[in-house]
Amino acid sequence: MGQYGDAGLILRAAHEEEGVDAYNGYFAGIRDLDDSVILGRADFGWREYRSVPVKPRVNAQTWYHLKFLAYECDFVVRATSVSGETTTAAIRNRDCLERGRFGLKSYATGALWRNVEVRPATHADEVAMIGPEADRKSVV
Repeated sequence: MGQYGDAGLILRAAHEEEGVDAYNGYFAGIRDLDDSVILGRADFGWREYRSVPVKPRVNAQTWYHLKFLAYECDFVVRATSVSGETTTAAIRNRDCLERGRFGLKSYATGALWRNVEVRPATHADEVAMIGPEADRKSVV
């Protein structure tokens, strides 16, 4: 991470163009401006659904394991630091995009990627990340 930027994963993207948030899809990542995990939707603009403080904080030039899951209209992001501390955010987007492409995003950072894996998610994957009774903020 660089200073005052964000980096993360894009799911269910379509109509991509050059520019920040110039696509229609979902983004989950880490932001160092306010040391948070963020989850939201880009539609040629940005709508942030959740922002959760990272434990202990976002550190530049540090690896994080970032996992972004989309199952039906539920979305979950989990960031794990090298010391094993985990931060999770989840939403339910009742009118969700059902399909699209995957991408990587780095805005004003020097983010690097390794061991990137994309595969279909199952309900069991979702439960493994957040549990069966987790708080999923409902968003429009």
